[in-house]
Amino acid sequence: MRKRTIPIGSNEVLIEPVLPTATLEPSARVNKSTLDNLKALDLVEFNREAEQMFLSMLDTLCKQIPDGVNVRALRAECAFKLGISTETAKRYIEKYCVAFSAPYQLRGGNVVRKK
Repeated sequence: MRKRTIPIGSNEVLIEPVLPTATLEPSARVNKSTLDNLKALDLVEFNREAEQMFLSMLDTLCKQIPDGVNVRALRAECAFKLGISTETAKRYIEKYCVAFSAPYQLRGGNVVRKK
């Protein structure tokens, strides 16, 4: 995956892919075109890879926008960039931001990293 800049609201955000420390196997290192192909071939693997790419995007966005990433913008951006539905993005946000042990939290309509 490569670095790229995307507009979110009135900000330009540099997206730098980051693999979560728990996922180091080579299959987690896919790009958008590989993800598109995977969606047609293996939905389970596609969902696993899309979730890892979501975490990478979220991590990068939280570093670049420390005041928080707008939830609606995050849902739309992830759905658009990853080829997932906004409902899937909503489930990822719930999993990683609402659960008690999640690494992120919701604060005032924004996603921020827990301290």
